[in-house]
Amino acid sequence: MESLPDLSSRLDETMDMIGASESMRQLHRRAATTREILNTVCLDLTYGTKTIVYQCGSSYEGTVIPDTASDIDMIDARIFPSVVTHRLMAGSGLRLLMFRDDWTKPGYVKLQVLMDGRCNAVK
Repeated sequence: MESLPDLSSRLDETMDMIGASESMRQLHRRAATTREILNTVCLDLTYGTKTIVYQCGSSYEGTVIPDTASDIDMIDARIFPSVVTHRLMAGSGLRLLMFRDDWTKPGYVKLQVLMDGRCNAVK
């Protein structure tokens, strides 16, 4: 059986031969980290929600083999907005207004999106 250091060296040599060198993997990691940051900031600025985007998988790790199909796996971790019971409690930012009306079934509530205390239509 091959020792772990020998196996590791052979794996590094094989990765270099197929174009997945350490420098190429580092480049992929830096690019993916930049995409994570940009996606996180864009979602925060666009929707006003706190979202953290994580990327994982072969593309992120830089272990993609040239001329083969690959994808980017993304995980969005969202911090949902606060729920308030009166519009005056909303303050600034994104909130959900919880209310009931004559058409609300017993045991249920309705949610209305508020941005900076104003009602917004959900798209």
